[in-house]
Amino acid sequence: MASINVKVARWTALALGVTYGLVHRRSLVNAEAKKKATAEYKHREELINEAKLAYSASKKHDDGIFLLLFFSFSLEGKEFILSSYKWLSSANIGII
Repeated sequence: MASINVKVARWTALALGVTYGLVHRRSLVNAEAKKKATAEYKHREELINEAKLAYSASKKHDDGIFLLLFFSFSLEGKEFILSSYKWLSSANIGII
């Protein structure tokens, strides 16, 4: 028969091993969840940046059409068109 001290040592080692395994598994699961959340956040950030670029490209295209129409339907001379262009570009109103 094994002595009481050996039995206590075995049961203690078993309990400590199970506890360590549970804590270690929980830390690995949490680290994986954080890594997944970070990757998802970066992916969403990239999608938002792509959408912003596409939106700004479409707005620039629309503004270019507006300026083309504005300049082509202007009935004044070339001096008026040039001064209008200078005013629009210096006004920073988001058209150019």
